[in-house]
Amino acid sequence: MITTNFNMKQYITFLIIATSLLACKKQAGEGGKAKITGKLIIHNYDNSYTKLQNIYSGAGENVFIIYGDEKSVGATRKVAPDGTFEFNYLRKGKYQVFAISKDTSHHDYVTKYSIIKNVEVKTTKEMVDVNEIIVFD
Repeated sequence: MITTNFNMKQYITFLIIATSLLACKKQAGEGGKAKITGKLIIHNYDNSYTKLQNIYSGAGENVFIIYGDEKSVGATRKVAPDGTFEFNYLRKGKYQVFAISKDTSHHDYVTKYSIIKNVEVKTTKEMVDVNEIIVFD
């Protein structure tokens, strides 16, 4: 014979687990079927940053992504020889994709800053293209 206390404990445990599962909303990040793509382009200027000398792909450079409201980098990708990059297996949500650039407003040639593209993945299998991220060298 099963006591009602035991049944009540099972019922409460089941409710807690079910409520937890239903309340959990998957946040932006890995684990989905969407992807974000783009191309990193480098603009190379002379030392005074007044004359554009060359434009080329950012082959071998790093591109970063931040998931949702996170404060740190979620993933890093090396840029392909043709300048393209992609972040795969993402869930719906908001993202920041960025690369590091020299700051052309400072002539110490050391100051750097992030070129950021804000992106939102709206559907589970969406492919979002951020187009070009242009950095300075």
